[in-house]
Amino acid sequence: MFFVVRTDVSAQDGLQRVFGAFDTQLEAERFMAGLQAHMRGEFAVFEGHPVA
Repeated sequence: MFFVVRTDVSAQDGLQRVFGAFDTQLEAERFMAGLQAHMRGEFAVFEGHPVA
C-alpha cells in the first residue's frame, strides 16, 4: 500500500497531510502529479509497512 503525503507541513499547521492510499506506487505517483499541478507544497509517496 502506498500513501501520498505532504511533507512541508506539521500537525500544528492544520493542513491536510495525507492524500489517499493506493495499491500501486504508479497510482500514487499519478495522483501526486495531479496534486502538484493544483496545489503548492512538497509531496512524496511512501510505502506502508506493517508495525510489529
